[in-house]
Amino acid sequence: MEPPGQVRGGAHRPDPGGPRQGQFSHSYVPTEEEKRVFEECNTESLWYRSLPFSAVGMLVTQILIKKGILTTHSKFGSLPKVLFAGFCGYIGGKFSYMKACQEKLKRLENSPLGEALRKNKPIQPE
Repeated sequence: MEPPGQVRGGAHRPDPGGPRQGQFSHSYVPTEEEKRVFEECNTESLWYRSLPFSAVGMLVTQILIKKGILTTHSKFGSLPKVLFAGFCGYIGGKFSYMKACQEKLKRLENSPLGEALRKNKPIQPE
């Protein structure tokens, strides 16, 4: 019988029951410093990425509708397409800021999360 995480022949396969890279146990409690960085990242990603991406996406969509390149909905007009463009811009802005937040967390001195990110491995709960 092979040990957990091992496949016959010696090939390594991640244990399906344990945390994978980039995943954290639900029992992990962030430090106050980590909470501060999370809040800072959330605010900065909103103001510096999500809102600008949303505004540009909505503006471009509205211009394309006005020029006749995109069609309007018979009942709701341009609203569904403009809202969808805004939503996509919001999500895109949040995703585009993830690397910056990871770098901020890596710079934290006494942070288990920062240490795990620096070593590029999953964090183990204490």
